[in-house]
Amino acid sequence: MRINKEAALGFLFLAGLAGLAVATIALTEITLSSRPRFPVYFPEAKFLKKGDPVHVAGVRSGRVKEVRYDPAQRLDKRVRVLVELDQPVVLHKDYSIEIAESTLLGGRVVAIDPGRFDQPPLDLETTELSGHARPEHLAALNALIEENQQDIRRFISSIATSAELLERGGGTIGRLLHDDAPFREITGAAVELRRAIEDARGGKGTLGKLLADDALYDDALAIASSTRSIVERVEAGEGTLGGLVSRRDALDSATAFLEEARAAAATVNRIAAKVEAGEGTFGRLLHDTAFYDAWTKVGEDVRVITANIREGKGTIGKLFTDEELLADLRMALKSVTRQIEDAREAAPIATFAGFLFGVL
Repeated sequence: MRINKEAALGFLFLAGLAGLAVATIALTEITLSSRPRFPVYFPEAKFLKKGDPVHVAGVRSGRVKEVRYDPAQRLDKRVRVLVELDQPVVLHKDYSIEIAESTLLGGRVVAIDPGRFDQPPLDLETTELSGHARPEHLAALNALIEENQQDIRRFISSIATSAELLERGGGTIGRLLHDDAPFREITGAAVELRRAIEDARGGKGTLGKLLADDALYDDALAIASSTRSIVERVEAGEGTLGGLVSRRDALDSATAFLEEARAAAATVNRIAAKVEAGEGTFGRLLHDTAFYDAWTKVGEDVRVITANIREGKGTIGKLFTDEELLADLRMALKSVTRQIEDAREAAPIATFAGFLFGVL
């Protein structure tokens, strides 16, 4: 059976009408079943319009079907918004309905909070629902700026004054920004310090010998072993410190000490407040530019002292460069050690002699 041209065109026409109907239903959200609707009264619409979404507990659940202004109603009911939901919803006594911004760029949405389930439900057929419009983000920001306008102006003025002071080179920071003398002093001190460290790594001077000598490592191991033994005794509750750790009264004493430390911290805070206000010697050091001059002079003195130490001048310089002094120091330490050991060996004899003569 052959289909003529008229039948084919008729079939295509019917198919196009069916597709248009499906698209219309999908885009306009037409449904054959009835959807719940109820009016909500607002004092203002905040540019809400028909077709804007309705969210229930943050989930899109419907749309706005009608927005109407009624001048005969009182102020809090002059805007009537008809809301249509996709499915029924139960509102409780503590419900909340508001008109909010959907994005920062614009758009409105009706946000519905059904309320807590432990509150009694409402009958939407007999209950008159009311809502409010949430303040816009930019409007809220503008209100915040208006409320704190004087503080903001004062803050900006303070920043401008500080910037002008720094630009003129006033104060310690301003002088640091415009005067390169402190940088040169710090650079010189860093160079001298680096040379001293290189000499110590090379084993030169007393400090270098201490770093390169294996005996120092052995002494460190002995100290670590002794420390570990002391810690074990403390954990076992031996000695005074062990008793402090394991006894209840020691904890009470520690608590009292913490209370005293807290009081001392409060005192330090009060002192810091006075220093910040420029009171006393420390306050004047922080706020007076004369401290900058003194600090620059100290930097120059440190550089000179470091150079003298590297050249071996003075007692400290000798400690860094004189190897004979290191040998004398070791001999002195050995001599002191021998004297302590001799005194320890002679202690029993002295005790016995004292006892003997005491009896006689």
